[in-house]
Amino acid sequence: MSPGRTRSALALLATLLLLAVAPRTASAAGAKTFTVETLRRAARAGKLPRRFKLVMQHDGRQREAFVRLPDGYQPKAGQAKPKVIYNMHGFVNNAQIQSWLTGMEDVAAKRGAVAVHPQGIADKLGVRSWNAFGCCGEAQKQNVDDVGFLTTLHTTLASALHLQRKGLWTGLSNGGFMSYRIAREMPAELVGAVAPVAAVDASGNKRPAHHVSILHTHGTLDMAVPIVPSLAHWSMGWKHDTYGSISGWAKHNQGKGGWPRVVGYDTLERVWRSGDGTETVARIVFGGGHMHPGKSRTTQRIVDWLLAR
Repeated sequence: MSPGRTRSALALLATLLLLAVAPRTASAAGAKTFTVETLRRAARAGKLPRRFKLVMQHDGRQREAFVRLPDGYQPKAGQAKPKVIYNMHGFVNNAQIQSWLTGMEDVAAKRGAVAVHPQGIADKLGVRSWNAFGCCGEAQKQNVDDVGFLTTLHTTLASALHLQRKGLWTGLSNGGFMSYRIAREMPAELVGAVAPVAAVDASGNKRPAHHVSILHTHGTLDMAVPIVPSLAHWSMGWKHDTYGSISGWAKHNQGKGGWPRVVGYDTLERVWRSGDGTETVARIVFGGGHMHPGKSRTTQRIVDWLLAR
């Protein structure tokens, strides 16, 4: 078996194991499914369930996302528009696993925000990925227009559900890479802030003309996307590093860095603030690996930071 097929097979096995132990969540099978048109009709009628799945066509593919509304929310003209957080899964994983790993749905809902878990495309073995540059899988191989899909998804949901125009974007690993690409490529009026976890900015495109608030969270024991690449990573052509990602955006945002400070008992944080209110934040979690460190604790910190933008 070729190295590529071996990696795909291992990725599929890991996905199946995670699905076996993950409890049924808001993103699990059984959620009511809407098309774009049936979603609009249900929204106008005030008959949206708290959790649902949206399927839509984009660039010749069927794409999907799982949506969790705050309790009791039905879109009505004239009412305050909720903020919306998009939480993107990593390579190998999917929306269901990302929801379970992070606990994002309930954390966001308790704060009055909408949580959305989009799905990357799957290869023949069912391994999902995002076309985020630098990583990974079938989406990158086929050069899938994921920025276009996520842009269309957000504008569709914002219109149908009366949500705020600027989306808030976070993701783990390959999903974190994707959030960095969104910061670079998505129109400024659709991006409130991004919060990558266990990722780097691997996009080769130029940074946008505007500033973008960034919260980067990374574990010190991350061996897949290490804070400081090892010799093995360099030998495989890995040229991305956490410091370069953070410092590059801090410079772009024209931020002035304060002194590092300890947050909680396991996290070192440094903030660069710009004159226009933009923040570039690095949070290094001691003992954290290539995962969402601390689950609910990290999720709460990310959600609170995003909602403050």
